[in-house]
Amino acid sequence: MAPNEILAELRQRPFQAFRLHLSDGSAYEVRNPELCMVGISSIIIGLTKSAGDELFERSVKLDPFHVTRIEPLPALSAKGNGQAGG
Repeated sequence: MAPNEILAELRQRPFQAFRLHLSDGSAYEVRNPELCMVGISSIIIGLTKSAGDELFERSVKLDPFHVTRIEPLPALSAKGNGQAGG
């Protein structure tokens, strides 16, 4: 996926949380636009411990060209900003 497509999702107002699905089957949730940075060849996502946290515990670096789709998420849940299903 083109980095500009992901950046457009982050810039939507009001912001709507989304999940990035990758070609290897993994997925990452972005619930806070301030915890995601998009570059030409990488995406850095800050992973939080709990939903609504503003500080991340760790981060992951993804290749935007391995993002296969973006899925909108419902309102805030207990999972936080992070890897889906884990």
